[in-house]
Amino acid sequence: MKIIDLLKKDSLSLSFEVFPPKTQAGFESVKSATEEIAKLRPPFMSVTYGAGGGTSKYTLDIVQVKGKNGGYYIGERDFEIPELKLLVDSVQSSKFITQEKTYKLISKIENLASVYDGQLLQRQVYVSNRVKSMNESIYYAVDVISDAINQNRKIRYKYF
Repeated sequence: MKIIDLLKKDSLSLSFEVFPPKTQAGFESVKSATEEIAKLRPPFMSVTYGAGGGTSKYTLDIVQVKGKNGGYYIGERDFEIPELKLLVDSVQSSKFITQEKTYKLISKIENLASVYDGQLLQRQVYVSNRVKSMNESIYYAVDVISDAINQNRKIRYKYF
């Protein structure tokens, strides 16, 4: 139903306008508020950005497809499918990431795509003679080492 059709009705109708937050901290507050508003089942809710210095950073491009199999979907995402495939391939081929952590990371990467496109990311990369680590602590050690390098700190290694 279009907004104009709602306005033509003789009944009272209440809508809500939401202004996107300017910061990540504000995003959680707006998210919580919109979830509460949604429980009221308003005929529509609009998001206005640009007013009051807001940005479109925390908004989504929603596209409506009309017709027999129509519906709504997110129009533009931060990553393109080839970029996500590259991330999946990198995680799968990395020998210091355990198999369990590999599955978890790929699942998170799939969430960056639509349900349909996420299925395209379920693929296997085979690197000959590559054995995945069984020690998950290596995954976290790489992050600690990277932080130390970025802070120009000394790194010592103990070999066993």
